[in-house]
Amino acid sequence: MLLKILVVVILGVALSELILWTLFPKPLRQPFRTYTRQTIPGVREEIIYERNRFGFRSRTMTSREKPPGIFRVICMGGSTTDQPTQNTEDTWSARLEIFLEPVLRPLGLKPEVAAYGRGGECVINRYSWARKHLTGFQPDLVLILEGINDLCLLGGPGYTFRSVEEQVRIRDRIVEFQAKMDENNPDADDSVMFRFRKWSQIARRVNILLRRYELHKAIKSGDVFEWHSKHMPQMQTWYRNLPYRSKVVRKNDPLEEFSAGITALLRFLKDSGIPGIVLGQPVLWKETMNREEMDRLWFYVYTPKGPVRASPAWLASEMDRYNRFQEECARELGFTYLNLDGIIPKTLEYFFDDCHFTDKGSIAAARIIGPLVESEIRKLKQPP
Repeated sequence: MLLKILVVVILGVALSELILWTLFPKPLRQPFRTYTRQTIPGVREEIIYERNRFGFRSRTMTSREKPPGIFRVICMGGSTTDQPTQNTEDTWSARLEIFLEPVLRPLGLKPEVAAYGRGGECVINRYSWARKHLTGFQPDLVLILEGINDLCLLGGPGYTFRSVEEQVRIRDRIVEFQAKMDENNPDADDSVMFRFRKWSQIARRVNILLRRYELHKAIKSGDVFEWHSKHMPQMQTWYRNLPYRSKVVRKNDPLEEFSAGITALLRFLKDSGIPGIVLGQPVLWKETMNREEMDRLWFYVYTPKGPVRASPAWLASEMDRYNRFQEECARELGFTYLNLDGIIPKTLEYFFDDCHFTDKGSIAAARIIGPLVESEIRKLKQPP
């Protein structure tokens, strides 16, 4: 009886594979590319969001190995680096690449700027990824834009921070699993999961379900925060119904985790001999905001009693506290620091919500960052 059941199962699987391969084949590697219609002032109505197979947004990066004659810049951060509401060519990292083209031409080089941004993730996630993958991409310069997620998304019910090592162990599991699940990621090519997917249509579909389950679990646990431009009106409505707090007090201050994470990331860059620039996170928040600006906000702040709607004045002051620590840490470890907060005008011309750039904001950011990157390049290329 058991043998009959086994035979039926094997035949059923074989028949399913035959039907799927013949009629509904799913490719082993699928471009990370989605078309979106959105109604966000300051950005295009229709965009294509895409990443290359290495997980970067870039106009020009096509290989892990840096080609000859290329000066490679890698930008790291959250959604303000990823910029999921914009075409790749409209992001600040792509605009920066265009700015650098005439700068590098006299040096016989071409720029290649790639953005590794992950919405809703904190700086320790980036440290976890960098330890495993960054040096393999041979960056000549790294730009870091962090702070907004650590400020807002940490500090919820039961939150504690014990050590970078403990947090990294948790983040490492997420990063490793994502690599194994991602059919586009070449780091997964030697995994058992990839070998199954290579020969099985069923395995490819199971893989998609597993990825969705893991993403759902990560979102539920607070390790990942996912948002989409189409959902912004609902998120803003939900946000306006949250309890209002003129000042937020959290016994376990998330700045401790952010401080430890940004320090660990910069020490890793220094030990790896990778030059870097730390960018202070710019925000729309300010002491006094008009009604239209207030209506665009939706970044809640986690507290031990749940999410709240914090006053813009407190948010602006808190962001300044995070940025000041970044500056101190960067200076101490010998990195260049540029505080974008306040340099980019705090208006709806440049931000469409709490912290995300409009297309004009991306242009402004690239124009501000560009000369500093140019200065770093000239220092790096000076003869010894």
